Amino acid sequence: DDIQTAEYCPANLTFDVGSALLDAQAHKQRRVTFEIRVSAEHESDLSYSRKLYWYRNVSATVKYDTLPQIDNNVLYNQGRTCTQLKPYPSISGGLLEARGSDTDSWDQLTTEFALWPTGDPTARTTYTAPWSTSGRANGVTLPAGVLVDGKSYGWQARISDGAEASAWSKKCFFRYDTSKPSTATVTSSNYPARSTGEPAPTGVPGVFTFSGHGDKDIAGFQYSWSELGVNGCSYSGDYGQLECPDWLSGPGTVRANTPGGTATVELSPLRSGPGQLNVRSIDLAGNVSATTTYEMFLPSSEPEITVTSGTPQWDKEVVLKITPAPGVSGVTDYDITVGNGDTETRQPDEDGTAYFSFIATDSHGVNVTVRSRSANGFVSPTSRYSHYFSPEPGVASDVYDSHASGAVGGVGVQGKFTFTPPPGWRGVASYRYTFADDGSPLIDVPAGPDGSAEITWTPSASGQVTLTVYAVKPDGTVSDYANWYSFEVAGAQ
Repeated sequence: DDIQTAEYCPANLTFDVGSALLDAQAHKQRRVTFEIRVSAEHESDLSYSRKLYWYRNVSATVKYDTLPQIDNNVLYNQGRTCTQLKPYPSISGGLLEARGSDTDSWDQLTTEFALWPTGDPTARTTYTAPWSTSGRANGVTLPAGVLVDGKSYGWQARISDGAEASAWSKKCFFRYDTSKPSTATVTSSNYPARSTGEPAPTGVPGVFTFSGHGDKDIAGFQYSWSELGVNGCSYSGDYGQLECPDWLSGPGTVRANTPGGTATVELSPLRSGPGQLNVRSIDLAGNVSATTTYEMFLPSSEPEITVTSGTPQWDKEVVLKITPAPGVSGVTDYDITVGNGDTETRQPDEDGTAYFSFIATDSHGVNVTVRSRSANGFVSPTSRYSHYFSPEPGVASDVYDSHASGAVGGVGVQGKFTFTPPPGWRGVASYRYTFADDGSPLIDVPAGPDGSAEITWTPSASGQVTLTVYAVKPDGTVSDYANWYSFEVAGAQ
């Protein structure tokens, strides 16, 4: 290198010696010698005499750059892993992703993707993903019109830091498919179509056959008693790459016995009454057909739930009797869920009856769901039992029952009244009550260790009476809700 002029004196003379160093490295030389001299045509001219500045001397400036790397294990086309094996995976989108890395944190990276039709490797087009992130999946979505439906393509990726680029990755291949398969046909050997006017049998799983009627694009079927959802992928990969599931590996899917062939499933209904099974065809790229709806009438088959422990009370035991629906036989067990808790199983007696008990700890009330399972594979729809707990303190009487259909007790007839804590209250100090409605002060009665209290009262007149009761916590907090307990006192006999 040379410099013939300098803008100022003393001058900073800078030369690029990178090629000399690379040449020395290529020839395995450990030392390089550099010579600085006045150019030959001026060597005899004393006016060109120069000396090295003692303060600066000669120095070398080196820029260090690590070669970026491409990860051949993280190459994805539209959520599918890279493969070179036929048949190539079918995809319906144009997202290509690759993971590159560079240990130089200051480098600005760009990922390049080269794409070509499988029959013409020379028709290679490059697309770039600037501002790529080291160690993460970086992608490019191919512009509309680049990919042709039904055609196969190959691609590679590499990453560059602006100075150097990695080697190209291994080759990946896919088939582009955006065509929807044809609709499926649905038949059943034992659940008549609703148009026949015949109901489905009780307690027997439905047997349904789906057919692709020879359309070889149909790989399988999706089905549901409710609306069919949208197939989806997620950016859930270890490096942020899009990943798509096997479209025929999840619940509510079944593979055809051959492309365009049939599949048979056994299903138990989720509810009784008018019902429909929705079915659609699906191909290997995840394209789905229009929905075929098979309608039928489903008889009631939910188990019956009876409370045998009286009206449920908060923090008290509730006992349920569970029996199979009429026509449902061979019940092997019941799945029982209380509130949002775990599902428990109970085996019935020979007649199908089972008992289940629990403590009603939810202050809002009782909510129980039950379904039966039979030996023939039938799973019943869910039965529900609910009971709401009012938020006020409880009041009960041995004589003056507020639920009585008419007048009770009588003038001069003493009755006992029991007060219990409002649902959710673990501590009650006392209760405040009154039988009067004239604004007179409320009467306090202390609560016992279990939080309840008892009083006796004898009416002096017949007619309608309302007992008002509040609960009081140990800190003096009075319940927000009062129990207005009403009943009618009978007249004198």
